[in-house]
Amino acid sequence: MSKSSNIIVRVDSELKQQSEELFKEMGMNMSMAINIFLKQSIKEQGIPFKITNNPNKKTIKTIKKANQGKNLSNNFTNMEDLFEDLDS
Repeated sequence: MSKSSNIIVRVDSELKQQSEELFKEMGMNMSMAINIFLKQSIKEQGIPFKITNNPNKKTIKTIKKANQGKNLSNNFTNMEDLFEDLDS
């Protein structure tokens, strides 16, 4: 039998509670879930799932404008004006 080691991880209290409830429903505890995650990470040589980002409304609006070519940057007629704007 291999030796075990302790890992101390700080997480938000609500996250911990919700995770413990979820894993309990799945028939495991936090330690078992973390071990599964670590083993899969080694097997996959990375995070074993897609990490997604849920942007807020302002970010979504900005992305839409950028995709439409709006508000990408100011227009400059010479380099001096460009650098002046960058410095401001």
